[in-house]
Amino acid sequence: MNDFVRFAMVCFCACLIAPTSAGADRATPLTVHSDGEHVWVYRSVPSGDGDAMQVVFAFGQDTETGLRFRQFRNESPFASVAAAAIRGENLHVFLRDGSHYRLRHLPRDLATPRFDMDTNELTAPGRSVPMAVCGDSDADAIFAIVTTKAASPLPLHVQPTTDQEDPAPSEGDGKAQHGGETEERSDADDWDDKPALITAESLVSKTSPTPRFSLVRYFRGKWEFVSLCPTAMDDASNFRLACNEGSCAVLYSEKSAPKQTMFLTQSKDGWQTPTKAPDISDDDFLAFVSHNDAFTLIARRPKGATASQEIVAYTLLDSVWKSGEPFDLTEEDSTGSPPQVAAGSFGENLLVAYQKTVEDDTQVWVGQWPPNGGAAKVEPGQVAAMASDRSASETSRVASIVMAVAITSMLFVVFLRRSPSLFTDLETPKGYVLAGFGKRLLAFLIDLVAVSLVAGPVFIAPWFAENVEAGSNMQRELTYLLERDPNAAFLPWIQSLLLFVVYTIVMEAAFKATLGKTALGLRVCGTQGSNCTLRAIVTRNCLRVELYYMLAFLPLAMLILLTRNNQRLGDLIAGTLVVEKKRTLPTETKRSEEPDDSERTQ
Repeated sequence: MNDFVRFAMVCFCACLIAPTSAGADRATPLTVHSDGEHVWVYRSVPSGDGDAMQVVFAFGQDTETGLRFRQFRNESPFASVAAAAIRGENLHVFLRDGSHYRLRHLPRDLATPRFDMDTNELTAPGRSVPMAVCGDSDADAIFAIVTTKAASPLPLHVQPTTDQEDPAPSEGDGKAQHGGETEERSDADDWDDKPALITAESLVSKTSPTPRFSLVRYFRGKWEFVSLCPTAMDDASNFRLACNEGSCAVLYSEKSAPKQTMFLTQSKDGWQTPTKAPDISDDDFLAFVSHNDAFTLIARRPKGATASQEIVAYTLLDSVWKSGEPFDLTEEDSTGSPPQVAAGSFGENLLVAYQKTVEDDTQVWVGQWPPNGGAAKVEPGQVAAMASDRSASETSRVASIVMAVAITSMLFVVFLRRSPSLFTDLETPKGYVLAGFGKRLLAFLIDLVAVSLVAGPVFIAPWFAENVEAGSNMQRELTYLLERDPNAAFLPWIQSLLLFVVYTIVMEAAFKATLGKTALGLRVCGTQGSNCTLRAIVTRNCLRVELYYMLAFLPLAMLILLTRNNQRLGDLIAGTLVVEKKRTLPTETKRSEEPDDSERTQ
């Protein structure tokens, strides 16, 4: 290979280390869905493909210290999310094309995917986008408001009675319980040997005038018709739906009076007469939930005579909407533009998720407040998986650029000052040849194992004992920790790295080889075949840039293949070689021992 081609390839390896520019990472939370035990938060983020957006989901669980979140990364773009509702550990997502997906939280085990996308052609009724959806844990169902036209083909929720009553179905999302285990039910299992289902079309055809909207539910993997909505909702918009012990409540605004909010409930006795709710504009509306057996509305309202806003909860008690104290949000940026705040319920508390920006550092936080407002019951914590940390990403990019420039500069210095090391064959000790890439890699792995045997109990085990609770799922706890703080493992990592560097320096200074090199018959020497000086040994082992900066590992490892004398960056700077004993063939040894013709003549 031409020497200049070799150097061009070396420089190309350095260019591979240069960071790529990341797209804009500012985004706002779309919404929050929660119940007494689980929380789903999701928002749109740039996908890196121009202006394309995708949705990032995070799932949270209650702990003694508040909420801990884990991120769900999906390959399919969910930027077209129209509505969603939580039901247990499942998040039902409705896209604007009428498709319906279920994101199911699963234990984070090695053999289990992060989430289960049910793609068995789940669709909203008539492939239309629901006006509003909500989950009801008591009924174990998802309720939705859709157009009556889309709901007409659905079977009635309550079928006409027959001579032989069917056994009551078990609760679950298309599942049956057997001895504590869960198994999926097929469509055939649900409806085989049953009379033909009566659809809503028969009911709709007998109703005049036909209401524009209907209430439906998703139960056991199927959509069912529940009831026709009152004609008073025909001219409504901005629907909000909440469920409570089998009854549903709707908040909506009339097109003729967009700032006037109306409240309507549905139960076994039918729909009640609409009443007025607090006047909340659509931009200020945050959430409508069923909380502690009462319907609660969470919204913004002007804060006194100032231009700022405050968050407050209105609860329906004895047919009267009563407001609590404003939520004590101290972050100034948390109540800025409307898309920056989302809310929901969580057990005995209410949730508020908000985005705050401090010195170009944008993050998403979630806290818990009492229903009557005031100070936070559980202080807000950052949703690490949802955070958009601009300053951190800028720091990372700057560090990557500095590292790439430093590596390229060192290679350029090597080219100018040590050109013989790059373009000419160097002298090796007698009986030795240059060590190949394969043996050097194997020796490196052996040394890693040797150092790990010491670093494990000395550095890593105490860190695990301090950060991971004994008896817990170690993988899950470690994932939680690293998603909250990616630098949490920095201390044991840097301690192990320094131990590796000290180990290689001591071994090569004392024995000219580490344990891995000794096992494979390798040793370190100077470029003239002489023994290495202590300064050269320290230099070659301190310049292990491939370990300090993991993005550079593969490009810098390729230097051993691309340089003429199989040298990595530390060898090029320090002026060292790694050699192995030369293998001599038996025939060559025999020939060298036989006397030549002149000796025979003598």
